Amino acid sequence: MRAAERTRPTRVQRNRRRWGLYAFVAVPVLVLLALISLIPALSAARAMEEGKSALTKAQAFLESGQLGKAQAEFNRARDQFDRASGHSGDVLIHLQSLVPYAGRTADTLRGLSDIGVNVSQAGADLSSGIAELPDGFDSLAPAKGRIQVGALEQLAPSVASARQLLERAQRTATGLPKSWVFPLVKDATALVREKLDTALPAIRSADALLESLPEFAGQNRPRRYFVAAQNPAELRGTGGLIGLYSILTINKGIMHLDTFESIQELPQRPAAKPPDNLGVPTLFGPGVAGYWSDANTMASPAIAGSLLETLYERTQGVRLDGTIFIDPQALTYMIDATGPVPSPELGTTLTSRSVVPFVTNKAYFRFKDTDERKEALGIAANDVWKTFLREAPPAAALRALTEAVSNRHIIIHAVDPQLQYAFETAGATGDLEAKGDFLGSIVNNFAGNKVDFYMRRSIEYDVSLEPNGFASANATLTFKNEAPAHAPPGYALGPFEGESHEHLHLSPGDNHSLVVLYSPAGTQVKSVRENGKPSFVQPENESDLRLFGSYITVNAQTSKRLQYALTLPEVWRGSNAAGDYTLRIQGQPTIRPTLAKVTLRAPPGMHFTEQPEASEVLIDGSTATWTGEVGGGVDLNLHFERGFWGRTWTQITDCFSKPLIRL
Repeated sequence: MRAAERTRPTRVQRNRRRWGLYAFVAVPVLVLLALISLIPALSAARAMEEGKSALTKAQAFLESGQLGKAQAEFNRARDQFDRASGHSGDVLIHLQSLVPYAGRTADTLRGLSDIGVNVSQAGADLSSGIAELPDGFDSLAPAKGRIQVGALEQLAPSVASARQLLERAQRTATGLPKSWVFPLVKDATALVREKLDTALPAIRSADALLESLPEFAGQNRPRRYFVAAQNPAELRGTGGLIGLYSILTINKGIMHLDTFESIQELPQRPAAKPPDNLGVPTLFGPGVAGYWSDANTMASPAIAGSLLETLYERTQGVRLDGTIFIDPQALTYMIDATGPVPSPELGTTLTSRSVVPFVTNKAYFRFKDTDERKEALGIAANDVWKTFLREAPPAAALRALTEAVSNRHIIIHAVDPQLQYAFETAGATGDLEAKGDFLGSIVNNFAGNKVDFYMRRSIEYDVSLEPNGFASANATLTFKNEAPAHAPPGYALGPFEGESHEHLHLSPGDNHSLVVLYSPAGTQVKSVRENGKPSFVQPENESDLRLFGSYITVNAQTSKRLQYALTLPEVWRGSNAAGDYTLRIQGQPTIRPTLAKVTLRAPPGMHFTEQPEASEVLIDGSTATWTGEVGGGVDLNLHFERGFWGRTWTQITDCFSKPLIRL
């Protein structure tokens, strides 16, 4: 009896066997349910693939102006995604939620279907709204010197509806699982988030602009804007020295641009210091508040615009409604829209290839007299602008203005806060903004010459991401001066004759500049080197960014390299399991493109994933690299994570390491 009692199972042992039996039976049942649910899941996948194909066609038709076909494809895409949503709601797929890994996948499929429905409906609303305009897309562009306010107001409700639908889609996308889903579904989710991140800013800016443009166009009263023609051959913070100016008046959509005149015709009005509310860094000196040539030395067009508007009111007694910064590259886009522009007074025909070299370099050698040279630059700007307003086809005009704004060759500042917000949303204000990591390089030429025409610039940024959102980085700025050496003195090559430059001992072709590196607020500089030797920088703040300024001289036919070792604040967000890193690279609109190379290293134990579609980012495990031109600015968004088991273990340990109750 005692032997039998010793071999009799205890209650605990019986419970274990019972649960083992349940598991033995339940696991095959759950697997069977998962296999059976593949039937509706496959149907949902097919419908989603057809919906995606229809969306691609709809987008192509919309971009080419075939609005009827675009609307039909958007409607077909909506129907397919609606069908996919029905399949993904099948009772068998709901049962699949009993299998954790597959269940999250099923939930994600349902979410993706709903997103597809909203995106397709947004496209259909937008296509329908544009199709109802008298001339379709052409109704949105300036025509014969007039902004078509009525068409903008008519389209506004359709754009607002599309924005609401895309906002709803993004909220759904934000709530979708990022882990414990099948890889193909996870990749599709990442792609959807990326597409929405691209589309939403555009539709938000369109919505804001349609609401505000009638006021910009003088619907209720005439509006006057200071047009600052910048010359990037002599760089300033917002783009270039303001050599010419004009006043643009818009009354009930009708635009009138005065003749461009030399900025030197306007009186200077020195001030003791800039207004305190603008937050001008002391690095740029008090002259920004009273001298036209210094007003745009800082990188913020909002600050520069406010200074110009205040100075104009103090000297001319006229209150302006804003400032429009424009540089010669914008003329290139305008000529692309109109074709070559004859200029009888200059004895030449301005083309999209010749206009920038002419106004930034050749005119200085062709016209020796200062007055003739300034007059020639004004004539070129007037000829191109007036031809553009008079002759550019509407669609080509809209494309030219859009490209010029997106590449920061046209920058707008509005006095009206609501208008300014609308232009900020549209990305037309050119302000520097850090949403994560940020790297900006801004140059002010203080040599008094036009040598920036010959300068080549490059940026290298090597970032090592560290735990808890921090990072260390090495930024290298290289300047190569290809101006001719031993050239005779002149207005373009210098040297500038003035007491303030005597101590510089510059020769023709030499460049002397204030170089400012912009980083996120809280960035610390560990060291700075100029051509390998220790150097000094002055740290300050501007527009919620940290800046570091230093003066350098780059002689003709030489180069100079500035190297910064940086400690960055929290520039990525996430956890010990996974995270996201965003980088904005910002430069100036320069005559010769600024080249950049970015090397990113993931935090220890993590690797980069989710390479954006059609991106030039190269991913190799824990390292990601990007090479290209900075242009109007470059945004990089990358996701990194641990391996599957590493993520799982980290999530478990994080869960148990966090207190359930906080006293």
